[in-house]
Amino acid sequence: MLAEAARVVRGGGVIVFPTDTVYGLGGDGNRREVVERIYEIKKRRADKPLIRLIASLDEVESCLRNPDHRRVAEKFWPGPLTLILTLSDGSRRGFRFPGHDFLCRLIGEIGVEMVATSANPSGHSEITDGTVARRDFSGKVDLIIDGGEVSGRPSTVLDLTVSPERILREGPITREQIEACLGHRIE
Repeated sequence: MLAEAARVVRGGGVIVFPTDTVYGLGGDGNRREVVERIYEIKKRRADKPLIRLIASLDEVESCLRNPDHRRVAEKFWPGPLTLILTLSDGSRRGFRFPGHDFLCRLIGEIGVEMVATSANPSGHSEITDGTVARRDFSGKVDLIIDGGEVSGRPSTVLDLTVSPERILREGPITREQIEACLGHRIE
């Protein structure tokens, strides 16, 4: 399944896949037509960016210049945390290093920038079961990877581009855990 999923993504396909939180919808972020297709399938507003999935902390090394931010990434990654970081060009981007073995192997295998969002139509509940993913996405995507049931709670989203840092969505990693790691209060 890993080789097939990598082939589909490298070929410009869109896939549905399990994560350590909810099912995801993603593809090659370097292809505009793939990104547009993800937005269309999800019915997502164009002003809501997709996140980039990574398989190693090394991939965002240059964005973690603050030792406190590095400590948060090292403590909670891989896992259910999305970090909003500042890139070298000054733009902002969300990154997630999932705690899901198959997905991390896939990200490493495909060799392209994997972008993703949760696999559910905008405004609807997240998908936590492969059977539901198949029902809702058959015929809309190029491959559905059924990983059974997943935890069911979207990742915590932490914006590290502002001071004090701000939680945009609280998920499995709590405000208290993040504040304890940072050593100060956040928004």
